[in-house]
Amino acid sequence: MNSMAPVSYSSSTTDHNECKQGVIRSTVNFHRSIWGDQFLTYDERKDQAWEEEQAKELREKVRKELVITTLTKPMQHVKLMELIDAVQRLGVAYHFEEEIEESLNHIFVTYGDQWINDNLQITSLWFRLLRQHGFNVSSGIFKKYMDNNGKFLESLRNDVQGMLSLYEAAYLRVEGEEVLDAAIEFTTSELENIAKNHVGNDDSLKIQIQQALRQPLRKRLPMLEALRYIPIYEHESSHNEDLLKLAKLDFNLVQSLHRKELSQISKYV
Repeated sequence: MNSMAPVSYSSSTTDHNECKQGVIRSTVNFHRSIWGDQFLTYDERKDQAWEEEQAKELREKVRKELVITTLTKPMQHVKLMELIDAVQRLGVAYHFEEEIEESLNHIFVTYGDQWINDNLQITSLWFRLLRQHGFNVSSGIFKKYMDNNGKFLESLRNDVQGMLSLYEAAYLRVEGEEVLDAAIEFTTSELENIAKNHVGNDDSLKIQIQQALRQPLRKRLPMLEALRYIPIYEHESSHNEDLLKLAKLDFNLVQSLHRKELSQISKYV
């Protein structure tokens, strides 16, 4: 009995000779497996279940850091605001709405309308977070960064992060707020110059400035902002590792959910 010859996938000579000899190869149509794709589906479900469990654990870790009961010092409140800002920009704030509201209410009650920090970046962050959550904070807080002629101080040109933060905060202005009108005019002009003439190793900052000038944070879609901000946040030396992992997992889970929904819809189209 002759053994079955091995199948070759690359011998063009053999194929050519067989064609010349009129040899016709039969094709084999294999039946679909009676098991279908249930094993693949099972693996996907298993992976998703693992991701959901991981995300749940990470949410609890981040939640604990958003609790304000033990925070009493201004620097602790600064760290808390930076965490809230990251949580929002990474697209996971919907998991912590109650904690964020309680934390910002605590900060507002503690400082009222007179934030004590003179750092422009932090002051602008304080203003933006509170105002976008409906707290009644006055734009007059920025007058301390202006001269007697109502112009922003020349020294602020050296504070790029501060100007970027002020630029984002100013877009929460309401009609008649001349301080914020002036802030947008000042920061837009300065940031455009920086983006055009920036020389240095921090390309991330230049990218953030360019993106802000195209579309301020207030006008961005949360999911698109999360996709854009995750790699930026990942390269920040002070990033929260648990929050970063949560943001990536949550983004994947949400995308998976959307794909399933689209798949279900397509069955009826």
